Amino acid sequence: MTDMNMWLACDNEDARFHVLNDDEIVATMSDLDGGPDEKEEEVYDDEMLENVCPLHEKIYQCLEVALQWFEMQEECDSKRMLCLKSIRDLAANKRRTAIKQTSITDFFKYA
Repeated sequence: MTDMNMWLACDNEDARFHVLNDDEIVATMSDLDGGPDEKEEEVYDDEMLENVCPLHEKIYQCLEVALQWFEMQEECDSKRMLCLKSIRDLAANKRRTAIKQTSITDFFKYA
C-alpha cells in the first residue's frame, strides 16, 4: 500500500469528516439555534418596529395632506401654518438629500 492510498484510507475512517445532505444540515442548524422560540421572535419584532423610521418621501406626502387639511379648519392661523410648513420643508429637504448622491469631497474636512 502506498503512502497516498494510506492517507486516503485514513480520511475515510476519520469520524470528524462527514458529508451532510440538505436535511442533515437543516437539522443540525436548527439544533444549534435551539429551535424557533416564538416569545423571542415577538420581542424582537416589537423592538424592530420601535426603531423603524418612515421614509422621507412618505413623511413629506403625509405633511402635504396635513397642510391641506389644516388650511380648511377654522382654527387655522398663520403661526401654526408656518410651523407646519417648516416641518414639511424639513421633510422635503431630507427627501432631496436622501435622493442626491454624496460627493466624495463631502467626506473630507479641510482645515
